[in-house]
Amino acid sequence: MTRAPSSPGLFDLLRPFVAGSIYGAAVPIALYFSFTRTSGLRAAMLATVVWTLVVQAVFLTRRRRLEMLTLLGLAIDLSQTTLALITDSRLVFFSRYMTGNLVMGLAFLTTIAIGRPYISEVAHQLYPQYRRELALPEARRFFLRTTLVWAAFYFARSGLRAAVYPFLPNDVFVVFAELTGVPVMSVLLVATLVLGSRRLIEIVGGERPAHLPAAAPAAGQ
Repeated sequence: MTRAPSSPGLFDLLRPFVAGSIYGAAVPIALYFSFTRTSGLRAAMLATVVWTLVVQAVFLTRRRRLEMLTLLGLAIDLSQTTLALITDSRLVFFSRYMTGNLVMGLAFLTTIAIGRPYISEVAHQLYPQYRRELALPEARRFFLRTTLVWAAFYFARSGLRAAVYPFLPNDVFVVFAELTGVPVMSVLLVATLVLGSRRLIEIVGGERPAHLPAAAPAAGQ
């Protein structure tokens, strides 16, 4: 009988959060303040585009492909930043923190509507040897609920940022938006992986050593 992977260890749990906090928050914040103080907001916008492309390029060289939703987030982020550069609009630049999340939330709901919850697709990629078990009703219910949680997360994050934006200075808002970006999403990612791994163990039974795959960097934070 095929045995399920073991629950991830402490290092596997901390890695997505630490890595996400560095590339998804610390570096963007540092770039924003460095360039706005020395070269202006337009330079900071351009630096943001370059950094996003660098992160995704590194991920692509490591994993050989990008997920469809990652590409969608990247397209939203780049298009809004490019539009902000062309129009020299602060509002367009800062609105990327809200609109991108709305689109991502709708994208997650769309995967449910077409009968292919996104978390199910991810699980099949991480654990291709357990395709039969992942197709069981209890697994499918888990994937449906988890995909809904991710959609709700994106909607909630977009709404929260939109609510505080009118009341915060631009610099403070950028820090707030970045800290509620990849670091928070990394926590949800870890929770998803841990609960998913445990659920798979319950379905299949047994245990064997397994390494938790590295998470994809998120575009369009």
